[in-house]
Amino acid sequence: SIFWLPALFEKNYVVGLEVYDVASNFPLLYQLLIPTWGSGFAGGNLRDELSFQIGIANLLAVFLSGLFIILNRKRDNKKSWILFFLCWFFFVFFLMLKSSQFIWENIPLMNYFQFPWRLLSLEILISSFLAGGVVYFGRARKFLAGALIIVAILLGIGYAKPAHYFNRSDTYYTSRDNFIFGTNSPGNAFNTIWFKGLEKNKNKLSLLEGSADIKITKIKSSNYLAEISAEKESKIVVNTAYFPGWAVFVNDKKTEIRQTKEGLFYFNIPKGKHSVGVKLEDTMFQRAGVLGFYASGLVLLVLFGRVIFVTIKK
Repeated sequence: SIFWLPALFEKNYVVGLEVYDVASNFPLLYQLLIPTWGSGFAGGNLRDELSFQIGIANLLAVFLSGLFIILNRKRDNKKSWILFFLCWFFFVFFLMLKSSQFIWENIPLMNYFQFPWRLLSLEILISSFLAGGVVYFGRARKFLAGALIIVAILLGIGYAKPAHYFNRSDTYYTSRDNFIFGTNSPGNAFNTIWFKGLEKNKNKLSLLEGSADIKITKIKSSNYLAEISAEKESKIVVNTAYFPGWAVFVNDKKTEIRQTKEGLFYFNIPKGKHSVGVKLEDTMFQRAGVLGFYASGLVLLVLFGRVIFVTIKK
């Protein structure tokens, strides 16, 4: 809820989510099955391209699960449990192939995953359940568990070393505007719907109208503090793209903010010396997400406690 509520209900405030085309990011079948290792970008050269492999150890767990289903002719919960995860494995596998493009195009919000190969994280989780199921329900549990652990280590130890390493100093990043001032997306595409692509201003607060001396005392990503001495009533602009949640406090009292036509925001300040704080507060949906998180956590805690109580009682 912390992630999805703001993502769904506040997506209309931003642009740039459509910068990636789902149709051009499906991995090929051999990339999912054949072990390769790279730490570059998707669609890069084959030498260091991002790896899309499911992994031999995970595929082995899937194979053993299928073998268990075939050999176990009894109808019981054990078979149903493994069959459930096995079906999900192949369905998620299908969603990563080009042949599933019609699903991505017709189910709302699917395109916001951007890259079908992100579902590899689900395949790893499902494979873990399948491996655990084979060990738990199969015979010679200790031997099978030990064998799977050894195989996983032997097959995965080679991936502990990066395929390619760039020895870059801090200067490489601090000397580039796209890292310091940009969103670091292709063409700086990610931003708010109100922002008009202004040149970046290093001063977080500047004078828009009137006469005032501005001394910034603290700058963090979502919190600015300043001391402002105004000779007369003035307008101060905050050189940050407006987004619902930004609030300005003058002498610890919340004051009204307004948007500029360029997509920034400003506030009025009366004559005199003032302490000013600019803070990005949680929006209504962000607060609802946090509330949902704690509520669901409480429910899980109660259910877990109930299971323990019943177990002890027995």
